Amino acid sequence: MKKIVLQLLILASALVISSCGGRNGGQTEDTTDGIVTTDDTSITDAVTTVAPVPTVPHVELTSRREQIGSSATSFKQLLYPLVTIEGNGSLADTINREIEAACANLFKRSVPGAAAMVRDGAEIEFTISDCKTYFLDGRYLSVAFFANIEVFGSGGDETPDRAYSTLNVDLQTGEVLYGNALISDLEKLKAGIASGKFERISDGIEVSASDIAEALVQYRVDYDMYPPVFFADDGATVCVELAKLQGGYVLFKIPNDTTDEYFTDVFSIE
Repeated sequence: MKKIVLQLLILASALVISSCGGRNGGQTEDTTDGIVTTDDTSITDAVTTVAPVPTVPHVELTSRREQIGSSATSFKQLLYPLVTIEGNGSLADTINREIEAACANLFKRSVPGAAAMVRDGAEIEFTISDCKTYFLDGRYLSVAFFANIEVFGSGGDETPDRAYSTLNVDLQTGEVLYGNALISDLEKLKAGIASGKFERISDGIEVSASDIAEALVQYRVDYDMYPPVFFADDGATVCVELAKLQGGYVLFKIPNDTTDEYFTDVFSIE
């Protein structure tokens, strides 16, 4: 009996030594770039899996020209981005549909009744001349469209105009963000613009401070009316539309390093 007990103790000791693997407990370390890995299955449950950083989609600008109505001389020249998301074609398709819809809506809003105008003898040239895209923190896609519009009446008179529009999309869900999902304090934003707090970055339109103040009246939370906004790494660009005054728009740059936490107070996403 004593011999059997002794053999069992020796066997148990051997198993303990084997499972510990000496001082390092069977671990192998790779300290490349400061990352430590282990093959010790005894601590598997204690390892926390870190979520992968979102992959920034690939963007390619696409253009197409479409005839307006039956007029061979009236057209809309569209320019917009299309995204490709590796491993998630369905989400990319959803986002691309929203981008194309925003592009089409800019034309409809800028030239209402275009087909009827063409039938009555007018000629329309609508061109999206520039398109900017930015990925904010790998989470949001922000797009800005810049359009030039020329309408020639049947008598040859020309009415030039410009238009600006933005689109902001959540890259994780494909959801388009509007209104207070982007701007959390509209009144503070309007007050900052009206007081001349921010740089005016658009040119070509002469407007006074009172003109801008009057244009800002159209933006109201209770009517869910918010100005278009485009986000980039250095801040936000806000568009004040002047359609009721002399046409076109004025852009203002709100930097994200503004003192007294202005940027984070005004905007819902950073």
